[in-house]
Amino acid sequence: MNNKKICCINLVLVIMLLTSCETEEQIVEKESNSIDQITASVFIDPDYKYQVFYDLETNTEVLRNLTTDWDLAFECGDNGHHIKLNSSRGMNVWASGQVDFSAVQSYAGATWNWDNPNGILDSTAIGDWWIMNEDSVISRNEVYVLNLGKDSENNHLGFKKLQILGFANNEYQVKVSDLSGENQFISYLRKDDNYNFIFLSILNSKTVTVEPPKKDWDLLFTKYTHTFYNDQNTPIPYGVTGVLINSYSTSVHKDVDYGFEALNFEIAEELNYLTDQNTIGYDWKNYDHDAGVYSINYHQNYIIKNSKDFYFKMRFIDFFNDNGLKGNMKFEFQKLLP
Repeated sequence: MNNKKICCINLVLVIMLLTSCETEEQIVEKESNSIDQITASVFIDPDYKYQVFYDLETNTEVLRNLTTDWDLAFECGDNGHHIKLNSSRGMNVWASGQVDFSAVQSYAGATWNWDNPNGILDSTAIGDWWIMNEDSVISRNEVYVLNLGKDSENNHLGFKKLQILGFANNEYQVKVSDLSGENQFISYLRKDDNYNFIFLSILNSKTVTVEPPKKDWDLLFTKYTHTFYNDQNTPIPYGVTGVLINSYSTSVHKDVDYGFEALNFEIAEELNYLTDQNTIGYDWKNYDHDAGVYSINYHQNYIIKNSKDFYFKMRFIDFFNDNGLKGNMKFEFQKLLP
């Protein structure tokens, strides 16, 4: 083969190689600044017996539990020692004023209290059961009577008495029994900074895992106790069904002005956000007592800011599944990008 033919062949090969490179470069797409809208649903059963923890970024149901799995939640924050009731069952508590555990055997004359639905920890029904002595947590040793509320089938779960014995070495120490003093047990609950709360099941006399790690979830789909007020401004606790937020890492703006389609990253950056756990709440739907059906308030939208400072817009579109069963919270959401 002469040199002229070799040169021609080499030239053809070079052209083919360059053409191939150009073709590959042409199919590289510029990164999009939009993410598809997602439709999802969480089913907590028609009798609302489940609680479901949800993460928006991964579009994942992180953890699910029965409302009867726990009774009390103990704060894990560094300087906090608050105790929350399981409001999904309508639990409430009476502070007896007694420090003698055996002396409290009834709830005659009780004044019952329940946690504030906003989840702010200085508004818990049990309240400040301790006093501080320099760096030490000293229990007041008050005896509380717990109304354990009702399960999903409306069965009353009874009454127990509780005494918080103290907090030391990063552990809560509590004593629980029947009002008669029977079935008494003492439980030790160690704080874990990976979680918002640690949980006690009084019904099963043991600590239990309920919430996922505090950085792993945004929303809790659940029944909970809301406080309504009558014409005399008397507070009335009542069970509602909706969505609570992870106040540790999540904040929410409720929108009724812009509309779902118009909400974007630029708008989201300028909004004010709340960390009250019931900012989303229950009132994205209405109940028609005569017809026995729920309708959705489509004009209500929510901008959710998570622990990574990502923004999501969200709206509810249904409360029933395809079989006509209530308790199926169907929603649309979309991550907002600059």
